[in-house]
Amino acid sequence: MSEKPHYVPPSYVPIPPKDAEVFTTACDYCIVACGYKVYRWPVGKDGDEKGNNAFDVTYPAMPMTGAWVSPNQHNVVTHNGKPYNVAIVGDKDTKVVNVGGDHSIRGGTIAKKCYNPDTDTRDRLLFPQVRVGGKLHRISWDDTIEIMAEVSKYVIEKKGKAGWGMKMFSYNFWENTHALTKLAFRGVDTPAWAVHDQPTGHGPDTPGMSDAGIDNFSASYEDWSKADVILMVGTDPFEAKTILFNQWMLKGIRENGMRIISVVPRRTQGVAYAEQHNGMYLEINPGTDVLLLNAMARIIVENGWEDSEFVNKWINNKAERDKEVFQADGFEDYKDWILKYKYARLDIAVEKTGIPADQILKAAEILAKPNDDGTRKKASFAMEKGLYWSNNYGNTAAITAIGLICGAGNRPGQVISRFGGHQRGMMPGGQYPEHAAPEKFPGWRKQGLDVDRWAEEGNLGFVWVIGTSWIQAMTASRRLEERLRRFTHQHSVQPTRVDKQHLIDTYKRRVDEGGMLMVNQDIYPVAPINTELADLVLPASGWGEEDLTRANGERRIRLYSKFNDSPGESLPDWKIAALFAQKMGYEGFDWKDSNAVFEDAAFYNKGRRTSYVALVEYARLHGRRAHEVLRDYGTTGIQGPIRWENNKLVGTSRLHDSTLKTGTATGLTAIDPRWLRKFKTKTGRANLLKPTWETFGDYWEFMKPKKDELWVTSGRINEIWQSGYDDQIRRPYLRQRWPDNWLEIHPDDAKARGIENGDMLEISHDQIPIEVGGYSHSAADRKLQGATPFRANADIDQTDELAQVIDPDHTASRGITALSMDNADLTEPDELLSMVAPVETEVVNKLRQPDPVSDPSQDLDDPLMSNLESGLGLRWEDVKPMLFSEMMKNGQIEMDSASFKAVALVTDNVKKGVTFTYFNVTTKGRAANSLCGRVNDPISQRPRYKIARGVVKKIGESDFKHSAEMMSFKSRAIKS
Repeated sequence: MSEKPHYVPPSYVPIPPKDAEVFTTACDYCIVACGYKVYRWPVGKDGDEKGNNAFDVTYPAMPMTGAWVSPNQHNVVTHNGKPYNVAIVGDKDTKVVNVGGDHSIRGGTIAKKCYNPDTDTRDRLLFPQVRVGGKLHRISWDDTIEIMAEVSKYVIEKKGKAGWGMKMFSYNFWENTHALTKLAFRGVDTPAWAVHDQPTGHGPDTPGMSDAGIDNFSASYEDWSKADVILMVGTDPFEAKTILFNQWMLKGIRENGMRIISVVPRRTQGVAYAEQHNGMYLEINPGTDVLLLNAMARIIVENGWEDSEFVNKWINNKAERDKEVFQADGFEDYKDWILKYKYARLDIAVEKTGIPADQILKAAEILAKPNDDGTRKKASFAMEKGLYWSNNYGNTAAITAIGLICGAGNRPGQVISRFGGHQRGMMPGGQYPEHAAPEKFPGWRKQGLDVDRWAEEGNLGFVWVIGTSWIQAMTASRRLEERLRRFTHQHSVQPTRVDKQHLIDTYKRRVDEGGMLMVNQDIYPVAPINTELADLVLPASGWGEEDLTRANGERRIRLYSKFNDSPGESLPDWKIAALFAQKMGYEGFDWKDSNAVFEDAAFYNKGRRTSYVALVEYARLHGRRAHEVLRDYGTTGIQGPIRWENNKLVGTSRLHDSTLKTGTATGLTAIDPRWLRKFKTKTGRANLLKPTWETFGDYWEFMKPKKDELWVTSGRINEIWQSGYDDQIRRPYLRQRWPDNWLEIHPDDAKARGIENGDMLEISHDQIPIEVGGYSHSAADRKLQGATPFRANADIDQTDELAQVIDPDHTASRGITALSMDNADLTEPDELLSMVAPVETEVVNKLRQPDPVSDPSQDLDDPLMSNLESGLGLRWEDVKPMLFSEMMKNGQIEMDSASFKAVALVTDNVKKGVTFTYFNVTTKGRAANSLCGRVNDPISQRPRYKIARGVVKKIGESDFKHSAEMMSFKSRAIKS
C-alpha cells in the first residue's frame, strides 16, 4: 500500500537581506517557462520584516506579489561548499509571460527541486556506478569513460554504426542536446537515435502543420488573448500550461468576450471555466478528431463561410508535387473533395465522435459565420498531444485545414499553433543520418530507425539512455522492458568484479553473445532503467547547477542561471558527452564551459525558429560572452529568431506574420527567411491538405472498446510535471496531494463494475498490437513486409481501391495535377514552366520540385529534420502497405498483454465509456503507456499514445478510501 507522508509546512521562512545575490531564471517544467528571481544569501544572515530586506517591503505582504516567500519557495543549497538560503519567487517586474510574477503550483514549488541532503532529494546520483552482482558500485569517471569508449569501438566494428544507440531527452537545455546530438550524428554517425517520446529519428510532431507550411510554434502568447474565438483540441492549458491560460486566455475571455470551443473527452478546470463563459465543450470519443474537424470544415464550406479574401491570397492553387494525394489543388479542389468525401459527412461524425449534430453545427457557426455587419471573427486554432498522439498526420492536417479556410495562420489573433508540452530544448549538433537507416519508407524513401523495435530485436550492442525513463515513456512498454532485461541484467554474461579490464572484456563478450551494454545518465534513480537494467549509471547535474539556455512556447530565449553547486561528482550532460567524444577521438568537443557549447551551436542552427546566431555575433563584436549578453535580458529574454535591425538585436513576435515590418539588417549574418512573413512552402503560400480517415480508421476500429472494455486515455494534471521525478516523488506537499496514480471513471461505468472512490483498480488488456520485423532484405523480412521496401517495382502501379474511395479523381497513373499556382502578389511567374506546362514531361516535373539546396524557401531549414519527409509526395500505393489492416495480413503485427494499477476516482467529468489516468507515473508498477499499441502512424511514424483500451476491475481498497488526509476525490471542474 502507499506510504502516508504527512506534510506539515514550517511556520517560519527566512527573508533575504538587502545584499542577497539575485539571479534570473525560468521554471524548469512546462512550455510556458515563467520567469523567476532567485535570491541567495548565507545561512544565518537574514533580512527582517521592517523593510531591511531584498524586497524593500515592510511585512506582512500578500502572496503572489514577488515579495512573499512561502515554505515551498525556500530551500538551503550549497554554494562554494557552504550552506546558503535560496528564495525562488516569480519575477514581479516581468511584463511578459507570467506578468507581475504570476505562476503555477509547479513553478511555485520549484525551490524544493534544489538538491538538499536534508530533504527527499537526498537520493540524487552523486558519482558514476557500475552494476556487479546485481548491485551498483562506485567507479571513477576516468574508468567509466574508458569502458564506454572501448566497448563502443568494439560494437561499431562488429555490428556497424547502427549497433550503437542513443535514447535521450529532447526537452532539456540547448547546450546538452547540442553536445549529445553532435556526438550521435557527427561523431558516431548512428541512425539508432530517438528522443524521449518518439521511436524514430526526430521529425515534426505535427506533420500536417509542417506540410501545410506552418511552424507549430508560430504564435505569440498575446495571440491567445486577441482572438474572438479559439478552437482548442486535445488539451486544457490550465492543467498543463497554467499561466498561458491564466494570464493570456483569461484576459481574452474577460476583456474581449473571447469564446473557447474545447474538444476533449474530459471536462477539466479550464474547459469548465471556458464553457461557463460563453464557450462550448465538445465531448469527443478518443481519436475521432479528424471526423469532427472535417465535418465542421464541410459545414463552413457548404455555407460559404470561408475567408475568401485570405484563401485567394494565401492558399496555393496547385499541389507542390505532381502526383499527390494529401495536398489539395487549391481551395476549389479542396471544396469539391470535402463536399463529396464520406468521412466529412455530419452523420458519420455524429456516429463516431459521439457529439450531437446540433453541437457540431453550432461550433462551426461560432467559429466561421461572419458577423451581422459582414465582418469576420478573428479565429485561432490550438492543439496539443490529445490531438496529435492518435491519428497524427490526419488530425494535424485537419485542424490546419479548417484553420486556413477560416483565415488563420499568419496574423495577430489569427494563428494556428501548438500550445506545447516541454520547453523547446533541442538544438541539434548534426543532421540525422538518414542514409544509414536500414529501413525504407514506401516509395524507396529512407525513414528514421524505430529504436524501440530495433533494440527489441537484438540489434544494439551499446545503448546510452539519457534523461528519460524510456520504458514507461514509450508505447507497449511491458514488451520493451522484457526485451531490454533479456539483453542486460538477465543476460548470462555478467561481470563479477569491479575491475576496468574485466568489465570491458565482459561487456564485449556479452555483445558477442547477443546482449548489450546499457548506460543510463540521469539525476535520480529511476526504476527500472537505472535501478535494475543499466550496467553503468552516470550522475548528471541539472537546473540551477549550470548556466544553460532554451526557449519557451513563444520562442522566448532566456538564460537559466547557475546559483548552486552540482552535488557530488555529477556533471552537466554536455560535459559527459564531451569526455566520451574526446576518448573516442572525435574532433570538435573541446569546450571549456557551457557558453562555448552555446556559441558552437549557434551557427549550425541559424535556420531554426529559435535562431540566435545574431546574439552570438553581437556578443563577439562587443568582446563579451553570449551567455552574459543573454543574461542582460533577464526574465524578458528575446524571442527567436533573433535578428539584426539597424545594428541592434530584435526578437520576432510571431512567424509567418504578413504584418511584420523590419528595419535594415546590418548585422553579419542576415536572419530574414521568407517564412517570417509568408508560409514555409516553395511559394510562400500555405498548402491546403485533405485529411483522411482511412489511414487510421482500421486501427481505431480494432482498438475501439468492445464488451466490457473502456477507453483508457492519459494526460497531465496541474500539480505534477512529467514523470514526477523531482516534484511529485520528492516534494511532500505534492506527494500528499497525489500519492499514487489514479483512474478517472464515469459513475455509470463505475457502478456497473462495483467501483467506488478510493478503490484500487487493475486496468489490463491481452490484445495490444505491436509491429515487428522489417529491417533487412532477408527472406524472413520479405515474408513479414510482403515486399521490400513495400513496393518491389516503382514503375509498376496497380489500381488502388482505397485511393479511389478517398479521392474519386485519383488513378494509379495520374495523381492530382494542376498547372498553375502562382499569385502575382506573392511570387514571380516561372516563364519556362508556363511555356512547357501543358506537356507532362520528366523535365517539367523536376522544374516543379526545386533542389532544396538552391530553393530560397529552404535555405534555412531545420538541420535536424530537413531530410525526414512527411506526407507530401506519397501516393496511396505507397501508404496502403503500412495501414494496420495490411500489416496484420502480412504478419507484421504481434499481440501482447499488459496491465497497470490505479486508485479509482469516480467523476462525471470524464465521458461515459472513457477513463483517464496520468500518462507516466513511475513510482509504482507499470505506466498506462503499457496498454498503448506500438503501431505508428503510417505517414509520420509517430506513436499513438492516446489510443488504448482496457478491462477495469476492482482488486481491493487503497489507503485513501476512508481517509481525507490525502488524495481528494472532489471534482476538478469547479463551477465559477
